[in-house]
Amino acid sequence: MEKDFYEQQIIDEKGVLHSVRVTDKFVKYDGKSIPLNKINGVHIDTFKKKFPSKSILAIVAGIFLLLLPGFFKFLGLLLVIGSGAVIYLWNTNKYVGKINFETSSAVEHQLWAKGKELHKLVTMEEHILEKISDIY
Repeated sequence: MEKDFYEQQIIDEKGVLHSVRVTDKFVKYDGKSIPLNKINGVHIDTFKKKFPSKSILAIVAGIFLLLLPGFFKFLGLLLVIGSGAVIYLWNTNKYVGKINFETSSAVEHQLWAKGKELHKLVTMEEHILEKISDIY
């Protein structure tokens, strides 16, 4: 038997897990329920995060601190490792996206996703548009 809803777990850019369910009549997420017949359109926007350029300066400062003796060497090591981690995290999640539900009311419904979660937004958009086309 085929299930009559589509459910997806999406992690937003802040790391919060959201459960989204698309049924024959509603889109439900975070305790909100949007009737499909009230949705006029669905679209996805993607953004590229700005490169953390201050991390490069922190790495250079950390390298200079590594040249000094004692406690400064330890601080330099922490600075280089921390800045490298910031650049690595930026590189793994360069893109952020959001799906917008355009409704007839003035309430703005949107759900954000990060990096590798963007493909889930696309499949969710396809399911919502398919369900809307079934209504009309």
